Amino acid sequence: MTSISPTPYNSSTFQGRAMSETKQDLIKRLLEEDGEYKELHEAHLTFEERLEVLQKRPPSTEIHFEIETLKKQKLQGKDKMERILTRHR
Repeated sequence: MTSISPTPYNSSTFQGRAMSETKQDLIKRLLEEDGEYKELHEAHLTFEERLEVLQKRPPSTEIHFEIETLKKQKLQGKDKMERILTRHR
């Protein structure tokens, strides 16, 4: 009977990890060198922090509206950041 020993990762897992690290290096470089990317990233973090605060508060129409607005702004910023990343790949 032939036994096949499992490997800790297959080639696609390794490639995915390497690609992710490359993206992280690019993000780090853009945060240092690209003012627009850095500004978008900082706004993204601010939106996340504000959303966390709002989601802990009792629900109201105003809070719901602000949460939805922040989510849209956050997504728009993330889309812009992805376009910048794509442009620099």
